[in-house]
Amino acid sequence: MAERCEISVSYGIGLAKPLSVTVDTFGTEKVQIEKIEQYVRDKFDFSPKNIVKELGLTAPHYRETACYGHFGRDEFPWERRKK
Repeated sequence: MAERCEISVSYGIGLAKPLSVTVDTFGTEKVQIEKIEQYVRDKFDFSPKNIVKELGLTAPHYRETACYGHFGRDEFPWERRKK
């Protein structure tokens, strides 16, 4: 649908669904941006409960992230692309 994609999600305290989900494809979209946004909203569960579950955020990663940081390393679930 696009070569590059950045998704921004904003939340309100105590809400299970995000207040907004926006998509920026940096002009690389191959279909209308509205269709990409609708696809993202339909196919991904952005509830805080699901994010905690899918990213394994209840299990600490202190030792693994102590060196070289939290980002840009494939061994962490938050760095893997979801198909």
